[in-house]
Amino acid sequence: MDYEAFSRILSRHLFQETRRDLLEKLVSQPERFVGLFRPTRPKSKIFQHILQASEIKFGEALEEIVGRLLEERGYIPQDKRIGKGLKCDHYFLFPDRNRALLIEQKVRDDHDSTKRQGQWKNFAEKVEVLVSRHKGQLVAVMYFVDPSLKKNRAFYERQIADLLKGMCTQYPSVCLVIWYGQGSNG
Repeated sequence: MDYEAFSRILSRHLFQETRRDLLEKLVSQPERFVGLFRPTRPKSKIFQHILQASEIKFGEALEEIVGRLLEERGYIPQDKRIGKGLKCDHYFLFPDRNRALLIEQKVRDDHDSTKRQGQWKNFAEKVEVLVSRHKGQLVAVMYFVDPSLKKNRAFYERQIADLLKGMCTQYPSVCLVIWYGQGSNG
């Protein structure tokens, strides 16, 4: 991917979509920004919305960039919807078509225990579906882009070890990992 393509993806997600989204919400749901019991002032609430929306859109932009980079390296995209209510961030076949790749991508790992439980449950469900579908020929990655935030790392490592232990006899070739930053466990 060249710089221009990278820049276009970021610009589309961070600037074009975010502004349109804010304007649509201001018009269709003004009560989100003003109200009798809203402790923040409308200007502060709009600013908060812009910051949160930008973080979400940044994550979506990075997801698109990673997907495109995988495709450029010969990975074969698959339908991300793998079951009722299950949609993967990244689901590819390896270039040799002998294994599948699942990547669940998050910008950072600084969420509370309730959210981490939900994220783990969601990841584990996807792994179960794809392990069965590909007869154990699966590499599944929980990927946190920002390497500086590892609040729940020990939790995820324990969960991955437990899930692998339960699968290793039936599917010895399955690989489950957690990555922070550049795709390492560092």
